[in-house]
Amino acid sequence: MMRNLLLAGTAAALLLGSASLASAADIAEPIPAAPEAPMEAAIFDWTGIYAGANIGYGFGGEDVIGTRPPGLGVGTAEISGVFGGLQVGYNYQMGSAVVGIEADLQLADIEDDVSNGTVSGTATVDWFGTVRPRVGFAYDRTLFYGTGGLAYGHYEYEGSAFGTSAGADDTYVGWTVGAGVEHSFTDNLSAKVEYLYVDLGNKDVSILGVETTPSPNFHSVRLGLNYRF
Repeated sequence: MMRNLLLAGTAAALLLGSASLASAADIAEPIPAAPEAPMEAAIFDWTGIYAGANIGYGFGGEDVIGTRPPGLGVGTAEISGVFGGLQVGYNYQMGSAVVGIEADLQLADIEDDVSNGTVSGTATVDWFGTVRPRVGFAYDRTLFYGTGGLAYGHYEYEGSAFGTSAGADDTYVGWTVGAGVEHSFTDNLSAKVEYLYVDLGNKDVSILGVETTPSPNFHSVRLGLNYRF
């Protein structure tokens, strides 16, 4: 009887010890960590000051070189040519909308020579600039925008008739409107393609003793690079 009691006690002790060891092992086993939530890619922000350079071509200008009273009309100067310069601006992004302002200044050789056999003339835009608000829509690193505002520039006329030459030049102020697309290749460097129609207004001038009204205007396409600070 005593022997059976001892055997039963020993078996119980062994069972309790095994249960304790199993519990200790469960406690010691590390609990697997919850998987980390995937990080969302940062959305590109166009906000900031930028500056850059551009090169372009002006074309399709039509300026009638005529006189008042009629009689010494020359023809239509279809001015065209290359230009290049610098721009500086600021963008502010709100959601997908981007608003900003840009100013640029260009050196140009946009000109044409016309003649009717008796009277000849040369018309040239040798520099111009614009100051324009920009309003657009950003799709991550690509910005589509419209723009328009103030245009100004220097326009020169030179005429010749019957062996006599004379000229007139002045600074004109008008307007411009257009659109473009810009893509940022890095956080700081972007490139753009932009179309602008430029109308520099008109002024009455006297050339060779007669009045004419230069009204310089032209279409333009430019490629530009910007660095955002």
